[in-house]
Amino acid sequence: MLTENPKSHTHLFRVLATWGPVLLLLALIFAASAQPKHGPPPGAGDLYFSGAMPVFTARLWEFAIKKGAHMASYGALAVLLLRALRVHAVPVREAALLAVLFAMTYGLMDEIHQGFVPGRNASVIDLGFDTVGAILAVLLAYWIRSAGNRSCAASALPGQYTGRGHPAEPPA
Repeated sequence: MLTENPKSHTHLFRVLATWGPVLLLLALIFAASAQPKHGPPPGAGDLYFSGAMPVFTARLWEFAIKKGAHMASYGALAVLLLRALRVHAVPVREAALLAVLFAMTYGLMDEIHQGFVPGRNASVIDLGFDTVGAILAVLLAYWIRSAGNRSCAASALPGQYTGRGHPAEPPA
């Protein structure tokens, strides 16, 4: 007779909770990249949609919004990867490096994929924005984590355990 192991449900939930958001964002990035880009329809204004993707006729807006989206999406991907790796006890520096390298690699594969989508092309500039977004997001996450550790340690009473790192040193 088969019996359920309650720990297997906990493990499955942990895996889904940590890696599910990563996989969801990867799928969203892929879906956005698969949208073809067509020219504006007759009478189109400053904004029109090509499939599900907005296209701005003003080049400055097109550049700023699209490159900002590249940085934000790959920054989010890197932070989600960093989080997932840290949950599985990968040391923070290695997790940060792996997160940025994976985001960069996925960005490269995404640009190659775009080269096969009608009206789209592969862009080294987009890959650069993807990479910068991933690096900045990981640095920001590291800075926020460091600031949290400092404030937590500073508020601890002498000899009190802060819940992070080592217990505070007792007074001399």
